[in-house]
Amino acid sequence: MLNNILAIVLGYLATIVVVFVGLASAYAIMGADGAFESGTYETTPIWIGAMLVVGFIAAIIGGITCAKASKHSKRAVQGFMLLVVILGVSMIIPALSADPSEAPVVREPGITMGDAMTTAKEPLWVTFSHPVVGVLGILLGATLVCPCTKQKAQDQPSE
Repeated sequence: MLNNILAIVLGYLATIVVVFVGLASAYAIMGADGAFESGTYETTPIWIGAMLVVGFIAAIIGGITCAKASKHSKRAVQGFMLLVVILGVSMIIPALSADPSEAPVVREPGITMGDAMTTAKEPLWVTFSHPVVGVLGILLGATLVCPCTKQKAQDQPSE
């Protein structure tokens, strides 16, 4: 049990690190003008694409980390996916109840990445997609290193 909890924590930490490095790199390349529509905090389609790709890659790495750290425990991977769903839903609830008039409408030039992250406005469908992308990435990552998957591939007759 403790090993599974530790594996979930390690998987989550790996995911966070990859997301942070990936999105910080993307923001450094794109800048505020590439991440946001002109003069607003509305995210651009290219930024949304970068978020989804980085999130998926991070979830794959998190799934691999969790599966390996737990010695391929199905329960640990399921627990990690459940954690991602719970955290994802906890982000959806404020997005549904957010008052659009509260956020600044005009984006000032030269904002920092931290300001951008706290003020960014993404479409609601993107907020709903984060837990789905996370769960699919974790499942793929865990499957990539699962010994039972490799065993099945070896049992297939070669042509």
